[in-house]
This record gives sequence, C-alpha cells and structure tokens, in this order.
Amino acid sequence: MYRPNPAQLAELLCGTRLLDSTILGTGVSYRNAVRKRPWLLLRHLWRLPIPFVSFEKWQRSMARLYWLAAEYRITCVVFEKL
Repeated sequence: MYRPNPAQLAELLCGTRLLDSTILGTGVSYRNAVRKRPWLLLRHLWRLPIPFVSFEKWQRSMARLYWLAAEYRITCVVFEKL
C-alpha cells in the first residue's frame, strides 16, 4: 500500500503550495482489537506454518502482526491552490 509522507504528497499535487503538514499518531493499533478479542491471534498462529495454501492471504495475515507493536498514523496536510 502506498502511504506517502507530506513531502511526497506535495510533489504529487502540482499547482499547489504546502502550507502545513504533520503525521499524527492515533494511539490505537491492532493490539487494541486483540485485547477485545484475543482469539484473533489464533488465526495468525494457524496460518503461520502454511503459506503455500494461499500465499497472498498468508502475507496479509502476517502483515497484521506488525501492527501489534506499531500504532496507526494519519498524515494531515493543508495545501493552497496557486
């Protein structure tokens, strides 16, 4: 998934000027969902040893484990049209 930073967004939007930008941490991660429903980890443990059944689904499942430690982030930018 493509997640540009504010400088990359400014390059994509020609005819605009970047006025302000920030990346906000939400304080929320996949860990919050697992706290509410701990059985979600069973899905990942079950998929871990069998990537050959469906490699795309396996990759998607393993990628979610990254978000156990990392919080979700939101990129906020304000542009002015030239």
